[in-house]
Amino acid sequence: MTRKELLELIDRAADEGWTELDLSGKGLTELPAEIGKLTQLETLILGRVKKAEWLDDTYISMLMTNELTTLPQELEALENLRTLTLSGNPFTVIPKVVLEMRQLKSLNLTGIGLLEISDAIAQSINLTNLILSDNQMTEIPEAITQLVYLTELDFSGNQITEIPAAIGNLMDLVELDFSGNQITEIPEDIGQLTRLAALYLDSNPVIQIPKAIAQLTNLTELSFCGNRITEIPEVVGQLTHLTKLYIYNNQLTEIPKTIAQLKNLTALSLGNNKITQIPKEIAQLKNLTVLYLDSNEITEIPEGFEQLTNLVILDLSNNRVGTSPDWLENLPSLKKLDLRHNPLPISPEILGSRDPGSIEDILNYCRQLRSGKVRPLNEVKLLLVGQGSVGKTSLIERLLHNLYNPRQPQTDGLSVKTWNIHINSKDIRLNVWDFGGQEIYHATHQFFLTKRSLYLLVCDCRISEDQNRIEYWLKLIESFGDQSPVIIVGNKKDEQPLDINRKALRDKYPNIKAILETSCETNDGIDALRSAITQEIAQLREVYNLLPLSWFEVKQHLEALDQDCISYSKYACICEAQAITSEADQQQLIGLLHNLG
Repeated sequence: MTRKELLELIDRAADEGWTELDLSGKGLTELPAEIGKLTQLETLILGRVKKAEWLDDTYISMLMTNELTTLPQELEALENLRTLTLSGNPFTVIPKVVLEMRQLKSLNLTGIGLLEISDAIAQSINLTNLILSDNQMTEIPEAITQLVYLTELDFSGNQITEIPAAIGNLMDLVELDFSGNQITEIPEDIGQLTRLAALYLDSNPVIQIPKAIAQLTNLTELSFCGNRITEIPEVVGQLTHLTKLYIYNNQLTEIPKTIAQLKNLTALSLGNNKITQIPKEIAQLKNLTVLYLDSNEITEIPEGFEQLTNLVILDLSNNRVGTSPDWLENLPSLKKLDLRHNPLPISPEILGSRDPGSIEDILNYCRQLRSGKVRPLNEVKLLLVGQGSVGKTSLIERLLHNLYNPRQPQTDGLSVKTWNIHINSKDIRLNVWDFGGQEIYHATHQFFLTKRSLYLLVCDCRISEDQNRIEYWLKLIESFGDQSPVIIVGNKKDEQPLDINRKALRDKYPNIKAILETSCETNDGIDALRSAITQEIAQLREVYNLLPLSWFEVKQHLEALDQDCISYSKYACICEAQAITSEADQQQLIGLLHNLG
């Protein structure tokens, strides 16, 4: 905005008696003295934080600011001004004229580069809202504790190491935010803030929640995410007005039974801790709509959860839950159910990959499991990758048929074979994919490399690690195979041992399960490789998942066609003949078939 445009806007605001003027994001370097005309102004915004949404687990906010470094003394004329927002402007200190405006009720200084606050802030005695987030302050000045009318105080996103005991003087505080600092201890004096409704201490190295927290009986929101807390004190049960309790990403090992006293709780987040057991008393929180218990060490869901009839979101992903309870379908309000990454006998295509699967599909799958109309998959995909002429095809011939052909031709494109083996008292079918290693085929590999598979990365012992392009192949597997296990096989060991940096590769790629050497010509190391393959497949939980019989019928029908490709409409007809009618179910089955090869 040009100076001329700004003056015209100020004149218009004066003529029309505006009470609010928003000049954020206008590219201003100077605020003209003419701003003093706006004596009726109650709110002046010279920069603001525009809130956005969560993106990849990060909350994105955007400053709509200017480049102001000073403010004109004429601001003193704005005797009706109650709210002043300076967010994002590079002031580094609070302008003197602002400290002299005793009529101010709300002052927002987010992200202006403050290193400290002078004692003159005590002059702003009428302030009720003071926002000092995203600055560079290391301590809270005593002068702040003289602002006894404050109802909101925000120090989030600074480098503060200590909360002064005098914080207890601010007895009118309703909201207090110390998130994103370096605070290790919370003073007992915080218990004097008995009007406090919201307390945020996320992302600090706090070790302990003080028992004085029990005095904050008006709290409705309490958040300690991203700290080092090992225990929820039982006195938290006295905070009976709490509606939201967040202690995500700490070091909790248990949930106290007194949590059942929080009858008004609607949101509880205890994910990413070390909790091993859910107390059955949690089922008494009948107003819960959101429950996050993901990334813990929970092995079972206790009885009584069916009483949580208002639950909308239930996240139990990344735990050790081995059985899905029958009562899940008795939660009428449930819209999102995340059970991914648990040792459940449910196909990952149902549970979801990047996002949780639909609750309807999960519940329908569980009903089929209970009906007995299922059978174990007992099938997996084994992929051999590596440069050309390293001996992948010869390796397959040795593994499957104990044969060796010194004139084995190179694989053109890819070849798929079936290998039946006996593991865990079960007959398992391996779909063995042999990829041509020539450079011309590398671009097509991404279409066939899949998750839930076992990879053999075959190298030639006679050439260097770089010539084998080991890291290239490992990165490719990482990109498309997720955490699928990898066995590195150094072939042609009869001519030279495999010379690679084994420790460095294992440290960088933890999904490397073994590094072996073989010779297809002499048969040396083949039995050890076969044993390693068997061992890894025995640990692939998805191999033994139970699947609906209708899925097997479709799979067998497709195999019987013996065609490289069919139209989607024909595939849909085959599915519909087995009562798989929804497109979502058909897509899930495609995902399974693709992962199986």
